[in-house]
Amino acid sequence: WYMCLCILLLQWVPQDALSAPISYAAYSCNSQLVYATFSNGNIGVFDADSLRLRCRIAPSAYLSQAALNG
Repeated sequence: WYMCLCILLLQWVPQDALSAPISYAAYSCNSQLVYATFSNGNIGVFDADSLRLRCRIAPSAYLSQAALNG
């Protein structure tokens, strides 16, 4: 038999503009930050230690107006 004890160390709770589901996430090369993309186009940059939001990048910062209008 193999037993595994899983413990939740940190849990991120969605808030405001970042309430959409996460579509992808990756650590920075130095493992200090987590970059997460959300299904609504927002990007969140989090501290890896605490998952505290450091920065939110709105889709309007990297998509053209034509793409935003559909």
